[in-house]
Amino acid sequence: MRPYRFPLEAVLKLRKMKEEKALDEYAASVNKCLEKRTALLAAVNREESLMQMVLEGRRGAFSPKMQSAYNAALDDARKNIRTAEKAVNESERQKEKKLTLFLELKQEAEVLVRLRKQQKVAFEKEQLRKEELELEDLIMSRRAFKGLQSETIQAV
Repeated sequence: MRPYRFPLEAVLKLRKMKEEKALDEYAASVNKCLEKRTALLAAVNREESLMQMVLEGRRGAFSPKMQSAYNAALDDARKNIRTAEKAVNESERQKEKKLTLFLELKQEAEVLVRLRKQQKVAFEKEQLRKEELELEDLIMSRRAFKGLQSETIQAV
């Protein structure tokens, strides 16, 4: 029996390559999202430490200059938090887009894989049917030949 060759093998390989690339991009977006979350956490920790310093400073003598410096630092920390939150949200959106793209490409490749399996099964069934027909023809021709031989021998 000759081996099966899938006619769309090149298309399947191309789709698998696209799927791999999309998976790599998704993994990179996950890493980027983690970096953005780490930056957000650092900004929140910075604000908390500044708030703690302000509270400790209010217990003792706290000069107006120090108060305005801490207020400016707190405003800057809150601004950094808002910026980091926006960056995290954008990173999450990008991550979801990359995941959706990857899943779509994976599904497209799986369709071809299933098609290849179905066609291979059909091909193998057809090959077996052809072999059975050839064997039947061979058996029938031998019977006919032996029948002719026995008739010839009886006639002689």
